[in-house]
Amino acid sequence: QWVDTERMHQFWQRIPPRLRGLTRTGPRPKASEEDFHNRQRTLRNALNKADMRLSPSAFLAREAERHGIHEVTVLPHGTAPSPRRTTPGAFVFLGSLAFHKGPDLVATAWKIAKLRDPELPPLRIVGPKIDAAYVRSLPAEMIEPPVDNSEVPDLLASAHALVLGSRWPENAPL
Repeated sequence: QWVDTERMHQFWQRIPPRLRGLTRTGPRPKASEEDFHNRQRTLRNALNKADMRLSPSAFLAREAERHGIHEVTVLPHGTAPSPRRTTPGAFVFLGSLAFHKGPDLVATAWKIAKLRDPELPPLRIVGPKIDAAYVRSLPAEMIEPPVDNSEVPDLLASAHALVLGSRWPENAPL
C-alpha cells in the first residue's frame, strides 16, 4: 500500500529532531573534484546529443551555453507584462492546493499583514485540490476552483501580485 508523500512528511515532522538524527547512518561520502567534472562532462555530452535543448529563460540558456551546451532555445513561460494597475486587485496564489506548494503559508502571511493594514487587497487561492484533507485546513472563503490555462493571463493582469509560498525551490514554475 502506498502512503501519500505529504502524509509521510507530516509524520516525519512530528518526530523530535534529535530522534530524526538517529536515522542517518553517518556522513555521506564527499564527491571529489574529479567526480564533479566527470558528472558535468557526462551531462554536457548527453545534452549535446539531443535534437533540441530548451530553457525557460534567456539566463539559463546563456549559463548552459557558457558550460559548453550547444544551441539552447529559449521557450519562455508565463505571460507578457501588463501595464501597472492604478487600483489594486487581489493578491493571487495560483497553483496546486498541496502542502509542498505552501498556500497555507501564503494565507497565514496575508492574515498577519491584514491585521497591520485593514485596507490590504483580498487574497484569492486558485488551483486544483490535490489533497482534500489539506485543503480543508485552508480558509474556505479564499479558495477558488482552478482556471483554464486560457484564463491565466487575465487573472494575472487583474491581480495586485502573484504570491508563491513553495516549501522547496521551484525550478521553472508555470
